[in-house]
Amino acid sequence: MEMNWYSPNRLSSFALISSPLMFLRQFFRSAWVLFIPLFVNFSWQILWYFLYAVIGISVIAIVLGVVYYFNYKFWATEKEIIVHEWFFRLKKISVPFDRIQSVSLEQTFLQKIMDVYRVKIDTAGSSGDEVNLRALDIEQALAFKAFLQEKTTQNIEEQVEPYQIDEVASLANTHAEKKGDTLLKHSFGRLVMVGLTINHLKSSVYIFIGMFYLLQVTESLHLEKYAFEQIAESGIQFGSLRLWLNFLGLFVAISFAASLVSTVLKYYNLTLTDSGKYLIASHGLLKTSEVHLRERRIQKFTLVQNPLQRLVNFKELRFKQVGKDVNSSLTIPGASSGIALNLLHDYSEGAYNSWMTNIDIHTSRRLMIVLRFSLFTLLFTAIGLLFPFGLVIWTLIFLWTVLGILYWRNYRYYHVKLLKTGLEKRTVFFEYEQTFVRYEKIQAVVLSTNPVSKSLGFRKITVCTAGGNLSLPHLSPENAEYLRDYLLYKVERENKTWM
Repeated sequence: MEMNWYSPNRLSSFALISSPLMFLRQFFRSAWVLFIPLFVNFSWQILWYFLYAVIGISVIAIVLGVVYYFNYKFWATEKEIIVHEWFFRLKKISVPFDRIQSVSLEQTFLQKIMDVYRVKIDTAGSSGDEVNLRALDIEQALAFKAFLQEKTTQNIEEQVEPYQIDEVASLANTHAEKKGDTLLKHSFGRLVMVGLTINHLKSSVYIFIGMFYLLQVTESLHLEKYAFEQIAESGIQFGSLRLWLNFLGLFVAISFAASLVSTVLKYYNLTLTDSGKYLIASHGLLKTSEVHLRERRIQKFTLVQNPLQRLVNFKELRFKQVGKDVNSSLTIPGASSGIALNLLHDYSEGAYNSWMTNIDIHTSRRLMIVLRFSLFTLLFTAIGLLFPFGLVIWTLIFLWTVLGILYWRNYRYYHVKLLKTGLEKRTVFFEYEQTFVRYEKIQAVVLSTNPVSKSLGFRKITVCTAGGNLSLPHLSPENAEYLRDYLLYKVERENKTWM
């Protein structure tokens, strides 16, 4: 079906349903605190008030959704995409094609039933999506995505400087050779392994908060006498150590299960494809996402591997575009080391074939870093010995000691590599992390220090890019000044564009 994007277009009629739901979600997200009394001091009278409020808010949301739908239009010109929105005030968004960073398609479970897509257009201009077309028919969404990609490519080629013609031609030939390559596709079994080996810290925090809240609710309902009698008897019979080991095992099992479920829901049928000029990632079970990432717009490329992923030889790929919000980044878990290194080799243009300088932290400096933690540990130990109620102090001693060991491990393997086409940083803290930044992507280089670091002879280099900063701490003054001067020299000598 031929689409005319140069005249005003409306969203799909499904937006009449999704718009009220959007307003309801925004309201409850902002005003959820008003409904706390329903759960704290429950009564039937408060419940009826709550139901009346929900009905009234729903009616208002339906009216607002209808008004929003009939006053939302979008169209294109030769140079930009325009969105006209009227909702209590007129809002007109203009996005030039050459500023578009990525175009992504999303589909929630309800949108799958209604055969519609959400189209997101992201630039570097704000913390979210500049254009968010919440409901387009499938044919309309796919045609609009193809139209945007074509116009974006056309505008970029028109802006190429004479000295960049050879570079663009070389990139075009390279992309033509690998066009349509499927870089990875996760089976369900591999996805299960990904879920079991990802970082479980986030899910563990959520589960801990949930269990703590459950205990508070149990106590408020006066059920603790019955709920914990068996636990107390178990503690007397088998000892408190076994009780806490059982509790810890249950906590770990729930954390792993939560991570596994969330990974399957988010990354189901994960596929990464190189279409030539774009990296295309599609995934999702209940909510399907398809992200198109222009390779020339990538600002930072990072490989991450935690201890569990190291056992199964998995690595996590992180691509960072212009911007500091979640929509400017793309994360691909469960990639094999071969695929990860091949992508890094392509992005760095073979920089690892010849590296120039390797800046390490010497053993004496690692000892000085750990010494700072040891001094605080001794201070906390003295306070814990002086005060018998120092349980918190002993906890801090333990955490500080663990942190000191992790810092020692980090700066044992920490190094900065100056390669032919870019800068590499490797660290090992909780997980192994390898970040590569091309020289032409660097916007600024900052050398800084603080009073404590200055007294210990440390300097810090901050490499600023449009996709976020790269921090290089605990360098000697000589290495820091050399690194700053060399990076500024490479930035000035590069003839390539950063976008």
